[in-house]
Amino acid sequence: MRTVTYSLLQFLVEARRGSFVVPRFQRPFVWNHAQVKLLVDSISRNYPIGSLLLLRETDPKDPFLSARPIEAIIGNSENSENSVSDDSIEATFLPAFYYVLDGQQRLTSLVRVFLQAARDSVYYFDLDKMLEMESGDKNASAWVVRRDVGKRLSSRYIRSDAIEDDERCMVLVQEYFESHYDPLKGDRSAQRKAVAKVNRVFETMRNYQLPLVVVDRRDSTEAICRIFETINSTGTRLTTFDLAVARFFPKPDLHDLWQQSKQKYDILERFGAEGERVLQIVAIVSGYEGKSYVEPTRSTLLNLTKQEISDKWDECADALAKALRWVENLGAVPGILSNDALLVPLAYFLHNISDSWRTQNPGYGVILQRWYYANSLQKGARQASNYKIGQAVAALHKWLMEGVVPEIPKIMISEAELLRLGKTDARYQAILSIIRWKGGNDLWTEEALDPDDVEDHHIFPAAMAKRDGIPRKLLDSVSNRMLVSRVTNRNLSDRPPVDYLKKLIKEAEKNGMLAAKIDIMRNACIPVDDDLEGFYSLLEPVRVGVFLERRAKLMIERLGLVLGDSLDKSNASAQSDFDEEDD
Repeated sequence: MRTVTYSLLQFLVEARRGSFVVPRFQRPFVWNHAQVKLLVDSISRNYPIGSLLLLRETDPKDPFLSARPIEAIIGNSENSENSVSDDSIEATFLPAFYYVLDGQQRLTSLVRVFLQAARDSVYYFDLDKMLEMESGDKNASAWVVRRDVGKRLSSRYIRSDAIEDDERCMVLVQEYFESHYDPLKGDRSAQRKAVAKVNRVFETMRNYQLPLVVVDRRDSTEAICRIFETINSTGTRLTTFDLAVARFFPKPDLHDLWQQSKQKYDILERFGAEGERVLQIVAIVSGYEGKSYVEPTRSTLLNLTKQEISDKWDECADALAKALRWVENLGAVPGILSNDALLVPLAYFLHNISDSWRTQNPGYGVILQRWYYANSLQKGARQASNYKIGQAVAALHKWLMEGVVPEIPKIMISEAELLRLGKTDARYQAILSIIRWKGGNDLWTEEALDPDDVEDHHIFPAAMAKRDGIPRKLLDSVSNRMLVSRVTNRNLSDRPPVDYLKKLIKEAEKNGMLAAKIDIMRNACIPVDDDLEGFYSLLEPVRVGVFLERRAKLMIERLGLVLGDSLDKSNASAQSDFDEEDD
């Protein structure tokens, strides 16, 4: 990586030669006229406008990224109508050209203004307002004006592309102030000062120094990816899939493939799955076909061949959909999916199970369920790193090939932990998924919770933190959350449980359905028993802590139904094996 500096005129020469292109993952040009004017005004005052970040391409025959020309019509000074912004037109690149990684809006604005490259308009500089401009003016950039193509203006307005010809520019300014500017008529001294002031502005712009940070194609793929992911003028982190879309376009068109997959497998859309997961599965399948261990890192995905992606995409998208259906059957719902990186090893495994293997391993389902939730419920669990994904795939592959059952890690969790375990912890989603799986009926309708109609509800409302002085962390913990239907969630709103749970029991008692209602509540880990008066007292704000402690105990019992002897309640201090993202 290096930093170079171009004057504005040098930059315009490179732009005219077609040296700058935009990777296809970048958003289109969106700046409005006011933003463009402020940029030009900043240059006229020699204010910094930030550096442009570029990736230098040195092999046009094998481009690193698919790109499009900048959204500007770069032609002659008469505002050529030969557009180069249409994606269908393939640009002819020079031996070296630059992908614009950051600064597309600024770069395109400069080209549109100083090369008259806007499609339907021409930029002018208003000499009257240039003479009057002061740094503190409220509308300091008013001297930059835009007019429709073909419209003729008086000598008061100089086309912005005149800046490239300093001699012509000076003549036009001098002619205007000496012959057409009435306020200074006959005052030769004032006219000369006016000409000098305006020409200084043009000279400042011509000599303006643009800092360009250039990353070389010869830098490692990993270094380039890291830069791509951490800078973006939209403020949005670019994903590996964004880079892959630009890397492999137009064949295969990953964006199009992913859209087709989501249409074919609606579960991908419902769960908000990411196309990167399919690419990771492609990399793993390709690796194991070549009998090699694979970690699905950014570099690995971007070094896949186009043929590998084209040949394996459909089957790997199908495998991801199969994995999602499997976890959905185990209680997961959209928005409540623990550690979705585990979908990659699950997809690989489920895709490769043969009928004969199933026959030889009749109890594999229970083992796989325990393996999935044991890894999801490790303390500190977040997204699995690419290294851990590779390790998990290797263990499941060995089970498939050699019959060696993967090790199931111990789960160490306490009731006290559940009283402070919030949404940022992946175990939160895993616990709610298990409760839905092993007792997922809506308390009000008593119907099974539809995965597409589930919301996460506070039992004791969050408003009690301020009203009753209950710690917000306690109210937001998994011990105070339950899954209900959308309608139920709206009906409950922020009602306290002493209102709605007591009412439910009274109505069930009246209808002779008390035992059934208590069973449904206990399945949702609500600590109700035969002592109803004692239960009602637990619903009072002063006893929220006791209620949630008893509920946490029921929740751990529910985890035990899934985890069996993998659940160790005696020690809750072990660190997760599936830890934070790395490469």
